[in-house]
Amino acid sequence: MNGPHGVLDYLIFFYCCFFGSLVVLRQNPIESALSLLFLFVGVAGIYFRINAVYLSGVQIIVYASAIATLFIFVLML
Repeated sequence: MNGPHGVLDYLIFFYCCFFGSLVVLRQNPIESALSLLFLFVGVAGIYFRINAVYLSGVQIIVYASAIATLFIFVLML
């Protein structure tokens, strides 16, 4: 670990692990889909930390907004 940057990397890692496990462990599909949305935001944070800002933006726009919204819409039908 090199200072506060290493701590932030570990926080993002544990954030992604936590919401990734919630995607699998939740019984309610809506809660699972919301956990998947937060997981996508965490993955975008990882991309942002490695200076892949464009990929981070695409992750938020494409996956977090479009796919998660479509998944919740299909579940509500």
